[in-house]
Amino acid sequence: MKVFNPVYVQQTIEKDPASMRVTLKFVEGGKDVKSYGSVTFHPIELKDEADGKFKPLFMSWSDPSDKNSQFMTAGQMPDPSDPNAAAMLRYGKSITFNERSAKDFYRAVTAIEKRYKEIMTEYVKAGKIPDFTIDNMKFVDMIKRVNSKKTSVPVDKRGKVKENPEGRIKIELNKVHSEKHPIAPLRKQPKTTLKDFATKAAPIIDGAPLSDANIHKYLTIGSAFVGGICDITTAAINSEKYELSCMMTCSLAHVKPGQDLGFDTSDFMPEEEEQTEPAVVTPAAPAQSAQSQTQHTQGNPATPPPVDSAANTGELSIDEKINDILGEAETY
Repeated sequence: MKVFNPVYVQQTIEKDPASMRVTLKFVEGGKDVKSYGSVTFHPIELKDEADGKFKPLFMSWSDPSDKNSQFMTAGQMPDPSDPNAAAMLRYGKSITFNERSAKDFYRAVTAIEKRYKEIMTEYVKAGKIPDFTIDNMKFVDMIKRVNSKKTSVPVDKRGKVKENPEGRIKIELNKVHSEKHPIAPLRKQPKTTLKDFATKAAPIIDGAPLSDANIHKYLTIGSAFVGGICDITTAAINSEKYELSCMMTCSLAHVKPGQDLGFDTSDFMPEEEEQTEPAVVTPAAPAQSAQSQTQHTQGNPATPPPVDSAANTGELSIDEKINDILGEAETY
């Protein structure tokens, strides 16, 4: 699998906007479109300058050697057994990144979002998205730049431009990609894999594998995400809500649990407000045996792919364990 680094993504899109594309599958015959209810899914690709081919947009995040580029958890993950956490739980699990902490990744997502909106607006103007018009279409922002007007936000900040714009990357634990996924190496593979940064092993919490039920005990305030891969391969079109969204999912992340990296964690606290991303239901992945995993001892290494921002080639060296997670390279 090809994984692009953020600097390459930003520079490539800004230099040649046509290097990023969204292919509307229902325009190409209809029967091949992937859908769930009123939501249809369409591939996002980026041109690889190395061979001139368009490839699914997987992007690395953060430089493991630079603590200032490591993402932090957005405050405390909600406990699913706490009835007061229902408001936060309905958004699902996510990693929050912002302009201060993400740097190159933030700038790359900004470039992706701008280009995505240009592409989809042109499709709507050309009448290529059924029932959508310039007047009724709504974009789900990848980066939130304005504070909510809800009571959870301080009065003096409601509706104001955020000092530190932020975005969210979904965590899809215990879920697998469809066996009909358009990207062949992802079929039946886990949507999200989290590894402990120190041991490179899958975390074990109270004797059980990491799951939605116990992730709040692992991803605590101050936890950092060091190196990993973000899946930005899918555009979602919600024909019921007239919404257009560019989905971001964590494919792989290495975690430093509960580390204080010198950031003010108040900058990373999420706001409780409505999000309009389409809900996608996926089958549960087979449970992993606790015997096959260890906690802070030995495990199957999954070294984060190094990012050579100086060379800025766009190509990351992905070891065999990354290939185990994302699948062997194929021709698309």
